[in-house]
Amino acid sequence: MTRRCVFAAVGLVLAFAASAAAQQPLQIHQIKDNLFVLKGGGANTTVFITSTGVVVVDAKEKGNGQAVLEAVRKITDKPVTTVINTGPDAEHVGSNAEFPSGVEIVAQRNTRKRMERMGLRGRALPTRTFRKKLTLFAGTDAVDLYYFGRGHTDGDTWVVFRALGVVHIGDLFPGDDLPMLDAKSGGSALEIGQTLENGYRRIKGATLIITAHGAERTWPELLEYTSFNNQFVNNVWKARQDRKSVEDVVRDWTIPPSYEKYAPIDAKRLKNNVALTFKELDDEARALNWQPQYNVGDSYIGSRTATDAAPPPTVSTPTSAPPPSPAPEAETPAP
Repeated sequence: MTRRCVFAAVGLVLAFAASAAAQQPLQIHQIKDNLFVLKGGGANTTVFITSTGVVVVDAKEKGNGQAVLEAVRKITDKPVTTVINTGPDAEHVGSNAEFPSGVEIVAQRNTRKRMERMGLRGRALPTRTFRKKLTLFAGTDAVDLYYFGRGHTDGDTWVVFRALGVVHIGDLFPGDDLPMLDAKSGGSALEIGQTLENGYRRIKGATLIITAHGAERTWPELLEYTSFNNQFVNNVWKARQDRKSVEDVVRDWTIPPSYEKYAPIDAKRLKNNVALTFKELDDEARALNWQPQYNVGDSYIGSRTATDAAPPPTVSTPTSAPPPSPAPEAETPAP
């Protein structure tokens, strides 16, 4: 056999293996009577059975659309009517185009823009977008979509199954681990803590969280994770004030004593998050020094001056009752 034939054969085997992996049956986990999570093939997918059809949250990687539809058919005879994308990552949106043409795809407007920049077109793109809040359906079928600010990306959607007290939060809350911050998609190390706190304060009646990966989480665990993020930024800010480098922080940082149960440190993720925190603090300092009229906005790291561009953030431990949820925003069909 020639070398060219060997390479071709290997390529066919790899392609077949990838295709077979994409088509493996998904694991079905029941959360409530009409709420399920499909695991495998990318990010976790939530399946919500309404009185008229099925809502799917996150479509998984490319090549998994048929597997999702087959899993849904094992649960119910009702058709999929709606797909919600919690972010622009391929593991969330890759199979969008594999759903029937009449299915409505919904996402935060920044997520659609990111998807367009990724080269997605036609049926792969959301057909409906929102800015801050959108409510789909009514009564016990109601699904509230919120955007509370930057975190993993600049378009992270919180999907609230109102009658069930369950929230699908996607990659904003990875569980017992450092956050996944995608700067290229607008993610923010400085703002994720405030974003998480916004969700914790403003969503009412939630008890359970579905994340993009791993097991479900409780609502109090979100508060704990918010404080963990704020402590992390506080530590990095202090190290920067002490003139330490990104490499110094990556070498010296350890999980705080009260979070020993968290996963072992992922060195690559740690370096990414420290470097992004440094960059955002540096950018903020330059903006304050060079643009006196620059409006920093409301940030959990507090107000700044040109001479003290980034004082340490206060570790968040919200205890007061949440304020009322924002009024529903007018629904916006995507162009």
